Amino acid sequence: VHICNDADDAIAKLQHEKMDLVLLDTDIGETADDGLSLCFRIKRNMLLEDMPVIMCAAKATKKLVMESVRLGASDFLIKSFNKEPLLSKIERQVKRRRLVK
Repeated sequence: VHICNDADDAIAKLQHEKMDLVLLDTDIGETADDGLSLCFRIKRNMLLEDMPVIMCAAKATKKLVMESVRLGASDFLIKSFNKEPLLSKIERQVKRRRLVK
């Protein structure tokens, strides 16, 4: 598990360290769109485009979920979530990525 301080730190770590997926909160920065912007950056990066991104938010709306998927998120979780749904979604995305490779 790696925790990043900002979007640039996240992109740098993703490019230089082997990771299975990204669990990304939509509310990571100054504005509510910062998490969505980072998801967009990850999915548009040639080195990272196949990286599964699971977005999460405490105040999820249908519009937020749809925008996350449109930007490339593989899945979405509404906080606060229990361990079982989180682990299930992580396992599904990691298996899917391994099958594609």
